[in-house]
Amino acid sequence: MTPYKYFIHLSILLCLASCSPSDKPADSNKPDPQPEYPTPPEQTKEANVFIIDFFSTLEDEGNFFISRDAGVAADYIKAQSGKRSIVYMFDRADYQISEEQAATKIAYQVSAFPYFAQSAAAKAETIPGTAMVTRYPISDYDGIAKEGTYLSGCTIQLPITLTDKLCVATSYIPDEKAAERIFLEKKVRLLSDMMIVGTVPAESAGAVQEYFESMSLRVHRLGSSQTVKDLIVVLPASYVCRNIESGKKVNLPYYRIYIEKWM
Repeated sequence: MTPYKYFIHLSILLCLASCSPSDKPADSNKPDPQPEYPTPPEQTKEANVFIIDFFSTLEDEGNFFISRDAGVAADYIKAQSGKRSIVYMFDRADYQISEEQAATKIAYQVSAFPYFAQSAAAKAETIPGTAMVTRYPISDYDGIAKEGTYLSGCTIQLPITLTDKLCVATSYIPDEKAAERIFLEKKVRLLSDMMIVGTVPAESAGAVQEYFESMSLRVHRLGSSQTVKDLIVVLPASYVCRNIESGKKVNLPYYRIYIEKWM
């Protein structure tokens, strides 16, 4: 199927769920921690590195494209050379009922596939979420919507020497309780073939990271005392985040995330 045909079929995960009070995960619900994961080598093998671009202000300011041009994002993607990103994510590129979604415009201009991942309960005609654009055909689209916690992702054949498929998922993880829901629902995939690139409130970031790490997942996050949210990357033990570079295309801030499949 051609990217153009995908252009007219924007994939949307629309699930409505109510939020419940968030406390620390109940001890009785915590899965048994996995064995400690091995340490990856210090030397990076570039042939097994892939990149994900995550566009975000790391603020809670509403729709990312309200005051930004989707065409600028398309120009950024078209101008890339060498090793290009496998997925471009646009945090808080909210879906507005009856309006063309930004991911659709971008995907059409760069001959790619657009998807939308819901991140919170719908409000009137607006569905908060993350737009995803990829040039790679996908084999499935997976996710959850449970008690106000959302996770969505697409599985891609990675362009690396270690032939492997990985579900690249995204989520807004408000607290440790939400992290627990995600792990309990997707434990098998998170420990083997699913990663998360998303955001977490700065005040909850430490607790969320500690929970995922206690389940033998690798966690890398980036933020500052000036940002409302942190960027968080959650990986199976066989992957490692080698670096996160920040940049800006006109008024579109982004983060280039370098991931290596090392075993």
